Amino acid sequence: MRSRRTCRLWEVSMTRVAMALLMVFMLGAWTDARAQEQTLRFDRVISTGSMLIPGPIIQDRDGFLWIGAQGSGLIKFDGYDIKRYIAGPDSILDDNVTALVQDREGIIWIGTLGGLSSYDKATDSFTSYLHIPDTTDSISSNRISTSTHALLEGKEGKIWVATANGLNALDKSTGTFTRYPHVPERTDRLDSSNVLSIYEDNEDTLWIFTETGQSKLDKDRGTFIHYPGLHH
Repeated sequence: MRSRRTCRLWEVSMTRVAMALLMVFMLGAWTDARAQEQTLRFDRVISTGSMLIPGPIIQDRDGFLWIGAQGSGLIKFDGYDIKRYIAGPDSILDDNVTALVQDREGIIWIGTLGGLSSYDKATDSFTSYLHIPDTTDSISSNRISTSTHALLEGKEGKIWVATANGLNALDKSTGTFTRYPHVPERTDRLDSSNVLSIYEDNEDTLWIFTETGQSKLDKDRGTFIHYPGLHH
C-alpha cells in the first residue's frame, strides 16, 4: 500500500514538473521571438483542441518537443506549430501516452495503454508492437507503465519496456521480445508483475522497480536479485 501511494505521489510530482517544463519552453520560445522582432503579428491561434493533461515530455536531437498526453495522443511542438498524432491506422496505438524515449538512431518510442509504437521521422511512419496471445516473443502486455522511466534504451541497444505484466526487452533487429515474467514460486524471478520503471547505471547494471521493491537483473542468466522495501 505504501509503495502504491509513493508511486502515485511521484507521478503527480512528475506531471507538475512536465507542466512547468512545457510553460518554460513556450515562454523561452516567445522570449526569443520578442528579442528578434519587436512587433509580433499572429496569423492564427494554435490550439491543442482540448485541455492538455501532459504526461512524459522529451526533446529530441533536432530540438523538437514531444509531449505525451492523457487521452489527447502524442503532440510534437517545433517552437512554432503543434502537430498531433492520435490513435488510428499508421499512428500510435492509444491516445493515452505513458512513456517516451528517443534511441541513438533517432527513433521515437511511444508507450501507451494500448501497446508500444516507434516513430521514424525520416519516413514519417509508425511501427506497432502488440501482445499476441499464444506467442512467447511478442510484448507481454499492451499496458505500458505510466512512468517517465517505463522505456529505456540499454547500452547494448535493446529497448527495455516496463509493463503491467512483467519486463520486456525488444531486439530491434528482429522485432521480437524477451520476456521477464513474475513467477511466484521462483525467488530469482521478478517479485511482481507490475513493473513501474527501469534504470541502467554506469556499470550497465539494469535496475527494475516494481510495486513491491527494487531488483537487479543478471542479464546473462535472466535472473534477479531483490532488495525488498526499496522503492523508486
